Amino acid sequence: MTRATSIAGFDGSEAATAAVRFAKAFGAGTDDEIVAATVYGTMPYRVAVVPAGWTSGFTRVAVAFDGREASQTALRAASTIATRLGARLVLICVYDPAPYLWATGDEPSPALGDDPAQRAIFDREITLVVDGLPSVLATEVRTPPGSPGQTIVDAVQDDIDLLIMGSRGYGPVRSVLMGSVSTFVIDRAACPVLVVPRPADRTVGSPSATLDAERA
Repeated sequence: MTRATSIAGFDGSEAATAAVRFAKAFGAGTDDEIVAATVYGTMPYRVAVVPAGWTSGFTRVAVAFDGREASQTALRAASTIATRLGARLVLICVYDPAPYLWATGDEPSPALGDDPAQRAIFDREITLVVDGLPSVLATEVRTPPGSPGQTIVDAVQDDIDLLIMGSRGYGPVRSVLMGSVSTFVIDRAACPVLVVPRPADRTVGSPSATLDAERA
């Protein structure tokens, strides 16, 4: 195992403020090395992935948000974490007009083109989300267009200190399962990424969980 970088205090529970365990280091050379850290708290664990050599503080905490349940869970965690750190919360809401799905329930909407009217709906939905956040929390919204994976990576490249994402669910031993987007982002993000599992009553294999997993 090569050098490791620590991260602490991101579980949101009082018991987890500074309790961190390194789980695995991997990569192809020093420049690509990353460290996966398991943050202790209540089961199931949240998982943070930290670029080796990362030493920045925490002034901007971002959350990848698309309206689905997993991202709503991530937003709640991000709001708590940003408040405790005294950091600005940045919502990254990728507008993907070609296969764009705004999930207001468990059934996907029809594919939408790059229609100004649909973009207006998207913007209004995001405004409602922001209006529901604590008023004391400094917030910023970024709505870059593009495919989710690379667009999220680009959005956190320069000035984000921590990115929080939802996960697709639990594995057989209640480990966090990564979807294609979260895996893509973890492999490429310049900042630490914290993956938050969905609530325990959302099990892998249920119809709604399966739908959410398709783009997680």
